[in-house]
Amino acid sequence: PITAPAAATTEYYLRLNSALPVYMGLDLWQPAAFHDSQDRDEIAWGIVLGMLLLMTGYNLLLYIALRDANHLVLVVFGLLVVASTAVTGGYAARWLPPEAVGWWPVLMAFITALVIGAFALLAISFLDLRRQQRTVWRVLLAALAVVAAAAVMALLRLPQISLILSIGA
Repeated sequence: PITAPAAATTEYYLRLNSALPVYMGLDLWQPAAFHDSQDRDEIAWGIVLGMLLLMTGYNLLLYIALRDANHLVLVVFGLLVVASTAVTGGYAARWLPPEAVGWWPVLMAFITALVIGAFALLAISFLDLRRQQRTVWRVLLAALAVVAAAAVMALLRLPQISLILSIGA
């Protein structure tokens, strides 16, 4: 426990080690305030992700009824966004075994590449770019190739390179 008098300024040094090139902010909380804030955040994310899952289910029903591939792309995109949010927000860590901690950066880089790829597929499928804007279609296909390379780099346990490629895409 850190004890500091109220309204006093004190310096503490903390070293964070991560396999990812990610900036990490640090806040100090009183335990009760931290748990209250955590509960509010989880309720808010639960509502957002719940609505996203409802819309994903709705698009799945539309795909079943209409057999329109655009709705299937929306289903895949919705599921990937939910999975990405669960992984990057740390919510999925509760269900992973403790020995899987070493795979966390790999999982985060892989799911990020998949979400960006799904977003490019979403743009390609809904905008019908192949017929209307061939240059934009080619650029998005190139972005898909870069994202595929990012997914492979994540699976090869090179999450830093994977995230750089995903951001570039």
